Amino acid sequence: MLDPEQLVDVPADLGCTVYADNRVVGGFYAVATAPSVAVGFDGRPELQLTVYGRRTASGFEPSGALITLSTELSVAAASLDKVVALLRQHLAEAWPKDSDEPPITPALLSAEWADATVDVRLTGDIVLSGTPSLSGDNRCSFSANFDATQAKALADAWTDGLPEAHITYQGHVRSGQSTMSATAGSSSMSITVETDDGVEQALSQTIGVNSTTNFEGAYSAPSQLAVSASAPLAASLSDPASTVSNVELG
Repeated sequence: MLDPEQLVDVPADLGCTVYADNRVVGGFYAVATAPSVAVGFDGRPELQLTVYGRRTASGFEPSGALITLSTELSVAAASLDKVVALLRQHLAEAWPKDSDEPPITPALLSAEWADATVDVRLTGDIVLSGTPSLSGDNRCSFSANFDATQAKALADAWTDGLPEAHITYQGHVRSGQSTMSATAGSSSMSITVETDDGVEQALSQTIGVNSTTNFEGAYSAPSQLAVSASAPLAASLSDPASTVSNVELG
């Protein structure tokens, strides 16, 4: 289970916070710090705003709108590869030099979400709310209709580049702490397993284990780590204008 006290230092631009597992040596969790618009199999963002209206002398006049949108809270594959490489380096540097066994191989585990909500603010007054999947990329899908006033506000927001639009995830990940722990690292991290027999014996116990080895010990009751992640909606879109279309009614 994720141990909130065993935070691993990784570059902020990787888009995640990394924690060690409280039981599995070499087990880690990468919790995303920035939500985004989900990307479909065709590589396009899963966001479409359709504005309905009529053409008048002054231009297109919205009378309503429909939006479909999917969001996700996940770490990009390229960032995960970099996280694993950093963890592998930390574990290798902390591994006993005189050991005949190879260093522990890091393994990224899936965080256990207890609950979460998603708010997507499209304008100052228009907010969509939903519940994500609580697994995998924590996807949340929305579909909503809007009246003429809201449709005009949304059309203006898209024209202005979505200045107020944000995606926010808030929730809790199941976690736990232990009196016997394992972390990995160099100057900021070290493999340390505390037992009644002392650290030296604990280190000798790690020789020859792999990433699936569990150390038995005294563990605290399960708890929950609060997670809050927010990002501008436009940050997910290379071209916001491509996600909106006008439909003229007869």
